[in-house]
Amino acid sequence: MEPETKPEIAAVVPAKTPWMARKEARWTMVAITLIALMGLIIFAGDVRRRGEVRAEKIRATQSIAAALLSEVLNRKDFRAQRACDQIQSAGGYASVTITEAGGKVIASSDKNLLGKSLTPPKEALTKAEERTEDGVQAFWKAIVLGTDNPVGYVRLVH
Repeated sequence: MEPETKPEIAAVVPAKTPWMARKEARWTMVAITLIALMGLIIFAGDVRRRGEVRAEKIRATQSIAAALLSEVLNRKDFRAQRACDQIQSAGGYASVTITEAGGKVIASSDKNLLGKSLTPPKEALTKAEERTEDGVQAFWKAIVLGTDNPVGYVRLVH
């Protein structure tokens, strides 16, 4: 009688498969790719949202500067002061300041600034200008008579 042959060990143990051919590895790569894609979408959405918020602040600054022209021209400081207080409370600003063309503060919701002199940015003549002052975000816009004759400036601190 002939002895029974044992199957080869190589036949019993499956051959090694390449790393990417394993099912777990494929699903891991799919999951990593989806997580990275979701992170990119969230980041892009946040950048877009911040841009939209900044654009809205610029539009608000331009509108407020246009609305304050008569108070600055007529030098009705009490009306300008009341306007600053109302704009601050309605708009949720930290402070609203109106200066004359030379930079002297004529009205402000921050009483510490009254009578002081501020330096508005030169770019504020043509567009609302954002700048950081003492760690806070401030938007400046010239209050103009005509197209390029500044009679004052408005400064909104958010």
